Parts: sequence; C-alpha cells; structure tokens
Amino acid sequence: MNKISIRFFDDRKVRAVWDDENAKWRFSVLDIIGVLRGLDD
Repeated sequence: MNKISIRFFDDRKVRAVWDDENAKWRFSVLDIIGVLRGLDD
C-alpha cells in the first residue's frame, strides 16, 4: 500500500509517496527544485 504525504522543507510543501515494495520515500523532484530555487507555490 502506497502512502501519500506532504512533507515540509524550509516551510515549503514537498509531496512524498511511500513505496512499500522498495521500503523508501519518493519525493517530488519539481517540489524540491522549487524549494531550492526559492519559487513560490
């Protein structure tokens, strides 16, 4: 079962999904780039 979550980095939303098969969190690359570049939502 995949779990969808919203994580926060530097008070910005970053979408994440839990991958049960690989037991890892997967994060949205677009959200991370937006945080690093300082783009607003």
